[in-house]
Amino acid sequence: MPWQEVSTVSLRQELIRLVQQKTVSVSELCRRYGVSRKTGYKWLGRYRPSLRAFPAMLPPIAYPCGMAVRQVYQGGRLDFRGRILRVPRAFVGYPVGVQPTATEGVVDVWFCSHRISRLDLREKP
Repeated sequence: MPWQEVSTVSLRQELIRLVQQKTVSVSELCRRYGVSRKTGYKWLGRYRPSLRAFPAMLPPIAYPCGMAVRQVYQGGRLDFRGRILRVPRAFVGYPVGVQPTATEGVVDVWFCSHRISRLDLREKP
């Protein structure tokens, strides 16, 4: 039977979920997962559930007139004026706005109302 690869993040999430069920003690769970009690309690201390509900779907994102809207593709790539630009990969699958600045050849990239990047198109790709 092949070994199953498990990330530290998934271990933390599973440990926290099991502690919340209150069926097994933290000490017992730490023994099962091969972490010290100190580490187990540190993971629990870092976990704080959000007090506000996060919507399952974001509302449609609208950008002002005159702002070029581009979709961010895998790897954080977007096409603008025949060039491939890169933005953080967190925006993959979302539309971003691209707006020229007062400086010729420099654009700002926006997500909703937040500027996420300033790119200089004069630089060689």
